[in-house]
Amino acid sequence: MLMSRIATVQIEIRYALVPIIGIIAIVPLVGALPSFRLAQWIVRPIVGLAEIADKVTMGDLETSVGGECLIARDEIGDLARSLERMRSSLKRRCCAFAPCWRRLLMFFTHHRVFCIKGKKIQ
Repeated sequence: MLMSRIATVQIEIRYALVPIIGIIAIVPLVGALPSFRLAQWIVRPIVGLAEIADKVTMGDLETSVGGECLIARDEIGDLARSLERMRSSLKRRCCAFAPCWRRLLMFFTHHRVFCIKGKKIQ
């Protein structure tokens, strides 16, 4: 009698634990998918802005920040607008100084005048 009662209790415990263990195993998997999607939604614009910043630092001032980043009303949108302002400002300044640099370069190459520590070499 006691052995059948112990067996019955063990069977009831098994029937109670199997669904609990299943739920414990499934919940992290179900939670991982939205977390992964959320991370991609946050990281993708930041990676795109980093690529544009790299291009700007390499001198490519034609690559503009565009897309949804500029119209976003969050921190990523603020970052995108700041990066675009910086890029356009650099482009404007480079275009403004380009004629001066060209004239200066032509002067030095035409006259072959080079200065080293205050001495003029021709």
